[in-house]
Amino acid sequence: MRGSVTNFSAAARSRLKSQLNNLDWLAGYLEDSKRAVSGRSFFVSLNCPKNSMYTQKEFTALRSYLFTALTRKFRSIQGGVWKAELQRDGTPHLHIALFFEERQFTANLTEVISTIWIQATKCSDHRFTTSAVDVQACYRSEGSIGCPKLIDYMAKPAIREGQEWKLGRIWGCFREKSLPMCETVVLRSEDDLAELGKEIMLLCLKEHPVAGQNRKVQKLTSNWKGWTLDLDPEIAEEVVQEYQRRLAECVAWNSEVLTL
Repeated sequence: MRGSVTNFSAAARSRLKSQLNNLDWLAGYLEDSKRAVSGRSFFVSLNCPKNSMYTQKEFTALRSYLFTALTRKFRSIQGGVWKAELQRDGTPHLHIALFFEERQFTANLTEVISTIWIQATKCSDHRFTTSAVDVQACYRSEGSIGCPKLIDYMAKPAIREGQEWKLGRIWGCFREKSLPMCETVVLRSEDDLAELGKEIMLLCLKEHPVAGQNRKVQKLTSNWKGWTLDLDPEIAEEVVQEYQRRLAECVAWNSEVLTL
């Protein structure tokens, strides 16, 4: 059983980045300005009333209200990935990567989400209602893949030093099965390549069992991050060939995104 969440660990951040990296951002992308008038994928930021102190149950209910209302309002909504964090004063803040099958107008989406969020938080203070929600259509520059800046932003630390997290899960998905997923994995960094390589290599080794074989996988200590293997020479070549085949099948390589 999963224990209570008290921090945004490196492993949790890695899982969030992996989830975001595997989404098909290109399906809804615009080659346009930051303030695009329409789109199919959006980055949504939601503020909570200043100094609001939610319990885990209350904050979970707040998210559920928002996601249920969005699903009822938009038939073409595919789903989203959300991440919560704390502001400097301890007030919760929510980010969502939101996807639709059909193009939506940014202004209309902002109005709808604002109305839902104000109802959910039950706060009608003018200073809050005028700045509670920010919606931006995702955009990209020519030649880029995915949305690396947004992904890095969502994966930043959620809790500042000295703060205490009591709101349960820090990130998650809604309508996960309906999210637009990539058919390939897009590598963002050397760390991504190293982790993917390790997973595939371990799978290849599992499929080539040899009695008494030393199948140790060690992380390199040099500047380049990768994995060394201690293999029986009789199967080393076969395992490496299988690894290369699997890597070629699942990786979309872009030299502008990843340079080794």
